[in-house]
Amino acid sequence: MITSTAGIQDAAAPAKWQFGVSSLLWLMVTVGMCLAFARPFGMGAMMLVLLAPFFAAFVGLAFARPGTRQQAIYWAVVCASLGSLCVIPARVDPGTFLFWPLIGAVAGAYCGARMPLVNVGVSSKAVVAGFVLLALYSLPLRTGRYEFLLDLAFAPAVCLGLAVLIRTIEWLRAEYGTPREIWAAGLVFAVIAGQLATARMSGMSF
Repeated sequence: MITSTAGIQDAAAPAKWQFGVSSLLWLMVTVGMCLAFARPFGMGAMMLVLLAPFFAAFVGLAFARPGTRQQAIYWAVVCASLGSLCVIPARVDPGTFLFWPLIGAVAGAYCGARMPLVNVGVSSKAVVAGFVLLALYSLPLRTGRYEFLLDLAFAPAVCLGLAVLIRTIEWLRAEYGTPREIWAAGLVFAVIAGQLATARMSGMSF
């Protein structure tokens, strides 16, 4: 169970968001990793990686509350980027291609702005919603299976995981003072490394 702490409240306090040389270098590294990963998948993948963060920034502004604008925008952009990197290798239909970056942007903005508690009640609702959608997906519908229901079934669990991740990182950032741009680069690197490792184990090549 993740509970509220004074450290997370300190992390949510308004602070100057300055971009020094170090911040710009980390930003360039992060963007470079995203573009290098997306390039083998074509122009559509590269455009998604480039445009998803801009769209996510507006989502972050929409969810922002007084004193949480930076966090809302930051986590919306980061989670939308992670969603883009996860969906690119799957070569799915356009709806699913855009769905996961959108889910990342909304979940990141909401959790960044409000830092919701992740308790047994919230977790239970996410699990129940996922099982209901999986049950609908498994029904022998006349028009065939709706593949998109499978993505919807996993969405509550993904949002729950993002909430835990965001609260944990904000606590660590408040505890050790690690800059946000380093966390962004680390998360992007972890997702790309995971994708490459999965492809290698399954015998796929990008």
